[in-house]
Amino acid sequence: MTNNYITYFDDVLDKTFCEDIIEYYEKTNNKELVENNNMRFTQLNLNQSENGKPYVDYMMRNCFMPLIEEYKIKFNINQFPDDYAYEQLRIKKYMPNDKDEFKLHVDVEDYPTAKRFLVFFVYLNDNEKGLTCFPDYDIKVKPKTGRVLMFPPLWTHRHYAEKPIKEPKYILGSYLHYVGAL
Repeated sequence: MTNNYITYFDDVLDKTFCEDIIEYYEKTNNKELVENNNMRFTQLNLNQSENGKPYVDYMMRNCFMPLIEEYKIKFNINQFPDDYAYEQLRIKKYMPNDKDEFKLHVDVEDYPTAKRFLVFFVYLNDNEKGLTCFPDYDIKVKPKTGRVLMFPPLWTHRHYAEKPIKEPKYILGSYLHYVGAL
């Protein structure tokens, strides 16, 4: 699937590595509940967690960097920032409790988030539901272990996360940032 600058790559991470990240998430104590009228999930910031740095380094070097080049080629992007930074990596867990979800939104909605220009979602497990949906493009992406979803975080790419129904949904996410912006 490739259109409207929304694409995914399968088998970027192997199942064992994804299971290891989930196990690390479950064993780590400094998770936070994120909740308001639009969203509810728990998350762990890997950059700020004890022993999270090896995962961060691996994801940047072996996962995201090669995919950025593939993304640029896939969409024939000639004007891409030469310098960019990564937002801190966060693992999000959505429980099948009929409460956890992320309603329709965009990921750039104010001055602090305006530095974001590309989204990375890494699905850490398969899930029957819990799809990432782009209603304006009639695109639904199913969570599949090791799949990486990439798209722009702007108003042109409104999306939401369906509620999982049988088992938790785990994703690891980050953004590319403009360097020196704002």
